[in-house]
Amino acid sequence: MSDMKILLLLKLPLLLLLVHESTEKCDDPTWLKTKKFCYRLMIEKRTFDDAKQGCISHNSTLILPENIMEMGKIIQSIPTLADVWVDMYGTRFLEKFLFSRLRKRETLFKDGYDFDCAFVISHRIKSNQSFIQWTNCQVPKSYICQKPSE
Repeated sequence: MSDMKILLLLKLPLLLLLVHESTEKCDDPTWLKTKKFCYRLMIEKRTFDDAKQGCISHNSTLILPENIMEMGKIIQSIPTLADVWVDMYGTRFLEKFLFSRLRKRETLFKDGYDFDCAFVISHRIKSNQSFIQWTNCQVPKSYICQKPSE
């Protein structure tokens, strides 16, 4: 067998995996589609780093809401939303994120200071309130993946 055929056979599983991942579109009913993004709640609990990897495996990233309205839609669309990982690394999104439906519980976030971890959003159905809180990255939590809507 020629080297070219062997190389192609070795790469074939990787090519099939890439094709499979890229075909998971926002039209899939497991994804919540909004104007710019699609979101998917992952119920399986993972550490922060594992959650980021889990999103990558779905050709997406850990959620970083673009604006307040977008996050509000997500919260309303997933009424059973409990604690989920949110990627806040390298952003100043928190100050924009605090609005009437959200209140600051604990932030440890200073203007211009980047954390290497995440904030957690938890939605309490009875009070219809959500909170942003800081927590240990090793605590397993559910997470939400996002990707651009096609």
